[in-house]
Amino acid sequence: MSAAVRPVTSLLLGLLWASSASASEFSRLRIPPHEQVARVARFISHRCDWASMATISSHEQVAGQPFSNAFSVSDGPLGSSSGVPYMYLTRMEVSVQDLEVNGTEAEFAKKSLFSRHPEMIDWPTDHNWFFSKFNITQVWVLDYFGGVKIVTPGEYFQASPYRKYL
Repeated sequence: MSAAVRPVTSLLLGLLWASSASASEFSRLRIPPHEQVARVARFISHRCDWASMATISSHEQVAGQPFSNAFSVSDGPLGSSSGVPYMYLTRMEVSVQDLEVNGTEAEFAKKSLFSRHPEMIDWPTDHNWFFSKFNITQVWVLDYFGGVKIVTPGEYFQASPYRKYL
């Protein structure tokens, strides 16, 4: 396993709401009001355990065509959101080919992913797994009536992902 974190530049990050929260935790956590778009984006990003990454394929049979796969993600252990979705990938995966090396965040990526996806610890080492992250350049939120809302990276990273309601 490489300790490097590699930024992923992709055309689309689609987050799937698939939370592992317990019923009692959900009763205290609520999605932010829809008019607080940056907070909604951070909340969903932190609460999701999987994301869809879409790319334009470079594989000969489907070169130039859109291709999407679902991946396990984490932007930090539950309750500790960084806002940056990390992934644990292998070059054996058809979507994963041309990624840059960036090793400064590997330990946080490992803690983030393994705390929320503990099964990854035992994945086969001969697959040459490595950590990667989404390099967020724009955020589109479609959460309510009225179409897509745009959130700048600055607004996204400044927003609190959620507030506990007692």
